[in-house]
Amino acid sequence: MEMVPDYLREQGVTEADVSWWNGLGEEGQKEIRNSTYAANLTIAQGLMERGIGPEEGMPVLFKTALQYDDYPLDESFLKEWHGFGFGENDYPLPWQLRDRCDRFIWHCFNNGEHDAFKRRAEGYRTMNAFFRDLIRAGAI
Repeated sequence: MEMVPDYLREQGVTEADVSWWNGLGEEGQKEIRNSTYAANLTIAQGLMERGIGPEEGMPVLFKTALQYDDYPLDESFLKEWHGFGFGENDYPLPWQLRDRCDRFIWHCFNNGEHDAFKRRAEGYRTMNAFFRDLIRAGAI
């Protein structure tokens, strides 16, 4: 059984999530991080090509794509995050939640729930806030 630190448990991370993440090993974790960063970069480049700068584009990116980071979050990161007007609900999710979130997304899209998913997400400032509520409600 994997131990879940309190700071991760507070984010909804379970023993199964920690086990999945640790089971990837260092290389697997690096691949997950790199693919996430590449996807974010692709979205950001697309926004810039449409003339949307970083200040206007960041909220669009965070509304569109889940953001992940290592926990506990660094104080300087939190200060910067708040400087952009984001709150705790918008914080990046722990990497340990990536598999569970991905499986939920694929379930929605594979079962014809794409439009319902988009409508529900529209009510949130960021995709992370939407997923945090789903995790708290036990839907993920």
